[in-house]
Amino acid sequence: MYQGCTFRSGDRGAVRPYRIIPYSRNNKFTGREHHIDSVKRLCKPNSHNRIALHGLGGSGKTQIALEYVYQRASDSDSDIFWVQGSGVLQFREGIRAIAQ
Repeated sequence: MYQGCTFRSGDRGAVRPYRIIPYSRNNKFTGREHHIDSVKRLCKPNSHNRIALHGLGGSGKTQIALEYVYQRASDSDSDIFWVQGSGVLQFREGIRAIAQ
C-alpha cells in the first residue's frame, strides 16, 4: 500500500494546494545547490512538470528531489504529487493515491 504524507493548507474547506509527499524533509540537507538549481530551471511555474532524476543507488537522488519539493511547497501554492518510479506496482499505487 502506498503510504505518503498528505497536506492541505489554507482556510478551512480549502482544497488547494494539495500535496502527497511520502517522506519528511531532511533538515540536515546541505550542498547540491547546483542540482536543485537545475531542477528549478526545468520546472516552469504554472505548468505541469515531470522530472526524472537518475543515477546509482545511494547517490542522493531522493534527497535532491525532496529538498526541491519542500522548497517549492513553501514558495508557492502548487499542487505536488510524488509518484514512486522504482517499479510498475509502486507507480500504480502512487497514481491510485492521487486519484483517491
